[in-house]
Amino acid sequence: MENISFHDGKLVGEAELERKPMIKFIDFFNMSTEEYQELNEAVQASNGIVRLFVHPFYNDSALEMESWPISGINKEGEEQNFFAKHPRNPGEGDTIIQRGLDRVITNGSVPVLIMQRIDEIEALRERLESEKNSSIYVVPTMIMTRPKNRIIREDDSTPVMPDSYKAKLDSNDQQLDDYWIFVRALEDLGVKKIILGGKQLRMGVSAPSKMIVPYGCVGQAFKYLSSRFEINISNFASPHNQNELNAIQDWIDVQESGEINKP
Repeated sequence: MENISFHDGKLVGEAELERKPMIKFIDFFNMSTEEYQELNEAVQASNGIVRLFVHPFYNDSALEMESWPISGINKEGEEQNFFAKHPRNPGEGDTIIQRGLDRVITNGSVPVLIMQRIDEIEALRERLESEKNSSIYVVPTMIMTRPKNRIIREDDSTPVMPDSYKAKLDSNDQQLDDYWIFVRALEDLGVKKIILGGKQLRMGVSAPSKMIVPYGCVGQAFKYLSSRFEINISNFASPHNQNELNAIQDWIDVQESGEINKP
């Protein structure tokens, strides 16, 4: 007689459990020759496109609720707060990213890389599901703590790689900081374009240049990666995503063009 187990809220038999799709978690800096070849072939098949999620389930309710508005003048001559159009309530960012990750992992047409704090990788395993056998590539990142007397957490998406990985690099590359070594590794795989998502992503406008400045963990990744790759901001980012980026760019265009319809 087949043993019956309680799994994901349902009674299932052993045979069904064995058929449950599995996600293979692969350490980006500890790939076997076969795993590296598999990723390289997947990158080539996707025409050099990968999806990269940075700290997808980073949790800070206070930051989630902040709208951090930028005020400007719209074409009607009225003041407008652009970020206030897309506030994020606690948990909303997690829901958006969870759905996005589950979808793109199941789809499998583009390799998925996840930058995750080295102490939270096991927790990541419990969050992700796929409707078919899949592989994701985990890039461990360093741990930062909340400084005293600071509200905003100074987190960091800098990769953490083992000495054994660095030892394989030539002497010049060994002098690079860990983020640039990660960039070089992506170039060696043939990556051309990165669809970037995760948390925290915030975008502001520098004055007086009126240039968009991303910051937060995703913003830090953007600053490094955009110098070598084409970057698209995913809708699976929080609390800001492509919607906010478009709104800010529209505001910049209006300010620079002077196309303001005054009463």
